[in-house]
Amino acid sequence: MNNTDPDTLVPRLCRHFGACGGCLSQDVPYDIQLRQKEDGFRTLMDGLPLGAIHPILPSPDVFFYRNKMDFAFGWEKGQLCLGLRRRNRFNWIVDLEECLLLSPETGLLLNGVRRWAHRSGLTPYHLKAHQGLLRYLSVREGKNTGQRMVHLITTSEPMDEAGFVDAVQSSGFPASTILHSVYDGLSDTAAATAQTPLTGEGAIEERIGPCRLRVPPGSFLQTNTHGAETLYGVARDALGPSVKTLVDLFCGAGSIGLFCAERCERILGYEIDPVSVDCARSNARLNNATQADYVLLDAGTLKDQPGIVEVVEATGTAVVADPPRPGLGRPLRQFLSEHPAERLIYVSCNPVSLKDDLLELTKSYSIDWIRPVDMFPHTPHLETVTLLRKK
Repeated sequence: MNNTDPDTLVPRLCRHFGACGGCLSQDVPYDIQLRQKEDGFRTLMDGLPLGAIHPILPSPDVFFYRNKMDFAFGWEKGQLCLGLRRRNRFNWIVDLEECLLLSPETGLLLNGVRRWAHRSGLTPYHLKAHQGLLRYLSVREGKNTGQRMVHLITTSEPMDEAGFVDAVQSSGFPASTILHSVYDGLSDTAAATAQTPLTGEGAIEERIGPCRLRVPPGSFLQTNTHGAETLYGVARDALGPSVKTLVDLFCGAGSIGLFCAERCERILGYEIDPVSVDCARSNARLNNATQADYVLLDAGTLKDQPGIVEVVEATGTAVVADPPRPGLGRPLRQFLSEHPAERLIYVSCNPVSLKDDLLELTKSYSIDWIRPVDMFPHTPHLETVTLLRKK
């Protein structure tokens, strides 16, 4: 993404571009971004026994496409700031006045919360000294429902929660629910195990295609809502008109399986995160998907699940896997190779780990096709859907 002809660059729309690490190629025309991603992916996959690599599908939205962002508190020139990490300077924060990734009203929220923190004399958490109160401001949006969640993560030092609620509500950023969580661990994370709703239900609802999805703070959802409709549509096409059993690995909140539910007689979802499993079960009820069942399980130990070999190898079974960036992992990759399903639909967010997994899987599967899907404009990240069939 850094080898673009300077003559083709376009004006930068965000005043923070260049300093902020949120966007790396906002000054590159979007059609060129797509071509560079597709060309880079084709080069990486060279040497694999491939079927077709289909042309990349663009994101429906080039700006304001993200439904979740975590804004960090920090120090900048002796002042409290709130924003995103500086490019190539992880410990420094760009004090954002606007952001073109989440929504047009993002700057209003950041400014309102920042003013409240200044007035209240609150201090950001210091990563090295392990002192201070304010850690992260996490924001989620229902792009198709208009619902919004504002979630403050702090240490356990005393804090005026009512003042924070007032700051959000008066900022001009409508929030359906406002939460506060406490995390005293040493890790730099926006995650927190216990969330306290200050207003609203503590969760929002989103729609992706035919699905209604309840989204609490800790559950995984594809970050680009409208792009997820494209991505899941490609995965659904890979299933074919119908399957007897869909084994949904790394199922998260159940979104892929439920998106494809009309084509599935049975859905078995497996996920290691208990919050996501509870959420998937709730979403199955919300969508009247009585054929869906979700199990708390590390996908790497799938081979130990009673009866799973018979299910995976049965006629009419398809497996869909949407693993995190490290990929399937050796135990699961070996299991799927030794017990191939008729169809394996691999949804990947990391082309490097995808290639490593495909090198092993092609011992038992042939690759029908791969479809790149851009979910993250102005960044180098790329999603793909791969259809593999049992040899």
